[in-house]
Amino acid sequence: MTIERSWADAPRTRTLPYTEERTATMKIFTRTRLGATAVAGTAGVVLMSGVAYAVWTTTGTAAGTAKAGAFQAVSITAGTAGAGQLYPGLVADGSTVGGDLKVVTSNPNPFQVVATLTLSSASGCTTPGITLKAGTTVTLAANSSGVAQTISKVVGMGTGANDDCQNATITLNLTTASVSS
Repeated sequence: MTIERSWADAPRTRTLPYTEERTATMKIFTRTRLGATAVAGTAGVVLMSGVAYAVWTTTGTAAGTAKAGAFQAVSITAGTAGAGQLYPGLVADGSTVGGDLKVVTSNPNPFQVVATLTLSSASGCTTPGITLKAGTTVTLAANSSGVAQTISKVVGMGTGANDDCQNATITLNLTTASVSS
């Protein structure tokens, strides 16, 4: 004889004597833990929001003073053009053609200074006709004294130079047209 059963009649769970008690305890524990976690998380978010708000909105007043130091004059000695580099008709271009300018610089300031040089006069022969490339600059290191520098290819010589300029050391008296830091 065959007994027919449907899936609807099949037992859904196995029941043990302590199952209900254990399930009830787990439900209470789980709900309590979940509630405590939610409260702690919410409190943490509120606390951090308050701290962030305080940090970004805190104001205050104070008095302060600052004193700017005075710019100290830089020193650039009279430059010399290398003997044998100059010849009548030489036009300095600052990169490939021209005589080198040798100067000694000093900068007592606590910052670097860039000086634009101009030629005020030249000596060393009768009529040197010396030119200095426009826009020639020299950089003076901060807190420096007696620094020898060579600025390449910036000295030229006019076509009217006398024969006594041959192999002469030409001294260039320089001025600074502008100074920047």
